[in-house]
Amino acid sequence: MRRAKQKKPNRPATEVTAKRISDSLHCDPRIQPRTEQSIQARKENRLENYLGKLVLRLTLGGLLLLHGVAKIYTGPASITERVARVGVPSALGYLVYAGEVLAPLLLIAGLWTRAAGLLVAINMVVAVLLVHTDQLGALNRNGGWALELQGFYFLTAVTIMLLGPGKLSVDDIRKGELTRAGFPRGDLDNYVERSGP
Repeated sequence: MRRAKQKKPNRPATEVTAKRISDSLHCDPRIQPRTEQSIQARKENRLENYLGKLVLRLTLGGLLLLHGVAKIYTGPASITERVARVGVPSALGYLVYAGEVLAPLLLIAGLWTRAAGLLVAINMVVAVLLVHTDQLGALNRNGGWALELQGFYFLTAVTIMLLGPGKLSVDDIRKGELTRAGFPRGDLDNYVERSGP
C-alpha cells in the first residue's frame, strides 16, 4: 500500500524568501555577524582614515605653501623669464601662485580638494619641464633621486586627487556630514555613549 503524501502548509512568499536569504547569509563565510568588537574596529578604521587624509592634505599643503610664500617675497621675475624663454607668454608665469599658494591653502582647508590636488600636480609637471629636465634621470650626492621632492609633491597630489579630502574637511562640512563639534555624523553619538555618565 502506498502512503498518501502529506501536503505541506502553504507559507506566504515573503516568508519563504526571507528564510532563504537568512539561510544564505549564515552559510556564506564572507559575511560575518556584527559583533561589538567588529563595529568598534570599523569605527576606529574610519577615524584613522579621516586622520590619515587630513595629515596627507596638511603635509602637502603646508610644505608647498612655504615655497609659494617665498615666491611672493622674491617676486615672479625668475619664473616669468623662464616661461618666456620657452616661447610661452611670460604672464603665464604668474600661475605659479595658483599652484603654490592658492592650491595649498585649499588643501589645508579641505576645500575643492581634488581640484587643488590637480593644480599641484600640473604645477609640478610644469616646474620639472621648465627647470629640472636635466635632472630627470640624475641622482643626488646621497644616492637619492635628484627630483625626489618634486616627485613627492606630484605623487602626493595625485594620491589626494584619488582619495578625496576625507571627512575632516570644509568639503564635508559643506555637505553637512560633520556635526558642529567636528565629529562625523554617527561617530558623535558613539563618542557621547562612551564618555557619557
